[in-house]
Amino acid sequence: MQNMGDPEVGIASPKSIYNNFTTVEKNNNTIAETEQEVKISAFLNFSDKKQRDSAIPKLKTQIKKSTYADKFIDAELVNVFPTLDNNAELVDASLELLSGIYGKDRVLRMYGVVADGRSDDFAFFQPEVPSVYFFMGGSNYEKGIIAQTHSPNFAVDESCIKTGVNLFSSLIVERLK
Repeated sequence: MQNMGDPEVGIASPKSIYNNFTTVEKNNNTIAETEQEVKISAFLNFSDKKQRDSAIPKLKTQIKKSTYADKFIDAELVNVFPTLDNNAELVDASLELLSGIYGKDRVLRMYGVVADGRSDDFAFFQPEVPSVYFFMGGSNYEKGIIAQTHSPNFAVDESCIKTGVNLFSSLIVERLK
């Protein structure tokens, strides 16, 4: 996570390391052991749908090759949330339009995937409506306003709200032309 803004390997770099990943986070209270079985669970986060869909088959294949093959019962994903999946044509059109209005230095293409959290509610809409998920920062380092979203010390420089309204209003106005 500390390299997300790195110009060489961060999410805005064509050489981003934030692609093709799966994160595994220990789920407290998840190991239930009896004399007959051990049940293990964890939070998994995937950078794309293909990885998510192939995770359990790959896990089953690996376990079946292991010394535990004869003890293995099953593996499954539960509470599956959709993965963000931007419409490529809309991304290109939006970036071109916004860069033309506000300048290329104000609008960045994200080549990587934000490696945080389980999913985003926006992903539930994307299969139904072709769309683009925007990542807009709210920190202001000069003012000391720096915080990760969904953290207890979350803070936002409210001047970014004006920027967001301008950007999205521009997209709406241009799209309606």
